[in-house]
Amino acid sequence: MDINVRSIIYNGQQLEKVDYKSCRTFFYTSHPIYSARNWDILTQELTGQYNASASTRLLLDQGNYVNDGMSAKGTLSYYDYLWAHLSQRSFKILQFLLDYYRDGRGFNGLTIPPYILILANSSGFYKFLWKESGIANDRVYDNKIRNWNHIRNATLYDFFITSLLNKASNKNEYEAWQPLIDSWEEKVKHSQDDDVIKLWREWMQGELYEEELQRILSVVTTINENCEFNEKSGFFYFNLRGNLDEVAEFVRSIYDTREFLAARYFDVSFSYDASSDAMLSSGEEKLLYLMAEIYYSHIVRPKKFDNVDAPSLYVLDEAELGLHPEWQRAFVSYLLAFFNYFPLGDIQIVLTTHSPILLSDILRQDTVLLKKEDRETIVEKQHRETFATNIFELYRDSFFLEKGLMGLWAERKIKEIVEDIESGAHLDTLAKRISMIGDPQIKNYLTMKFAAIDRQQAISLLEEQIDQIRRGEIWN
Repeated sequence: MDINVRSIIYNGQQLEKVDYKSCRTFFYTSHPIYSARNWDILTQELTGQYNASASTRLLLDQGNYVNDGMSAKGTLSYYDYLWAHLSQRSFKILQFLLDYYRDGRGFNGLTIPPYILILANSSGFYKFLWKESGIANDRVYDNKIRNWNHIRNATLYDFFITSLLNKASNKNEYEAWQPLIDSWEEKVKHSQDDDVIKLWREWMQGELYEEELQRILSVVTTINENCEFNEKSGFFYFNLRGNLDEVAEFVRSIYDTREFLAARYFDVSFSYDASSDAMLSSGEEKLLYLMAEIYYSHIVRPKKFDNVDAPSLYVLDEAELGLHPEWQRAFVSYLLAFFNYFPLGDIQIVLTTHSPILLSDILRQDTVLLKKEDRETIVEKQHRETFATNIFELYRDSFFLEKGLMGLWAERKIKEIVEDIESGAHLDTLAKRISMIGDPQIKNYLTMKFAAIDRQQAISLLEEQIDQIRRGEIWN
């Protein structure tokens, strides 16, 4: 990031001019960057910024996927970019988890999933169901081509057939691969042998694209030999609490053959349980991905390239978006726990957010509040207490919610109830509408106001609240 201050006014004072400086920067935003272009991103990288935002990595990861930093040649499809991104994303998470579990200390309060599930990517099966794919799909492929004596063989077959199907990302590729796919199905269908790997080895001899088929064999064999297998769920998996050597070997295999990893051959998922397909929530996965990207820029990348240093400035733009409020509450704690776990000198962290939840962990003097006035962004002059402040108090602050603490539609409905009570309109529905109010104080106010025109229904509403208190359903 480049810093060149000339004439900037901050809190009414002109900032002192400083000489040109630069620092290694890590940048991440939850927002899509629609204007990202390869040459802009390359300029950022060359000037010291590592951009971990998903829309940016979607472009850059293609080069890493193909040849570790060298750009791919030719026209690339959307599938190529997406598969490359999924590949590098999973690879970075694997690197992070391997180092995390190897140390054995753990983050304070942060639970990291110990299971890595290696799953067949079934998107190829569904791709042939839709005419919109541009593929002349005259048939639908079936991954249940025969009844297997053991579920492990059925799963291995899934890896082989999905690898073939996922090789075809457009009509021309499908037409080239279709004879191979059909030939493999026929081989399996008419054989009584349950050794799927043996069947593949016999079948591929002399076939067109034999070198590519050998690569698929290498992938499936590596999975079969290195992973544990759950007979109940049909999942190949690693347990990071007990299989670190196997995981390390698996990661080395991925690094040696960059095309090895995700999507075209298999998917990687992270879970707390190897016996079911209950995966991480989207928020958990997002937080894990962010940690893995920080780890990559902080630890892996500086070791990999002699001329690259770890970032000293981390800029996170609304990184908490999509996280459960409880995860937002713990976000700063997790972030600081990471840098305490992997210390590499002094760093500075800049967070931007619309959520006051994060502010409870930030000192007042470290906070800059910005607001819009007359279409200009200005710095809020009033310094507010933030650190260790009750989150409700922060929400109640008019800086964050200028027009109240409830939904706008609910606020309108309450005003309508007041207007109907005062005008005597819609009396037949008033009691029901008042009973639906969640805030006890507002409900009591409306009930007392309603008692002036219908005492009996107001008494019924109060008796209903008394019953709720007896049942422990009202806390305020």
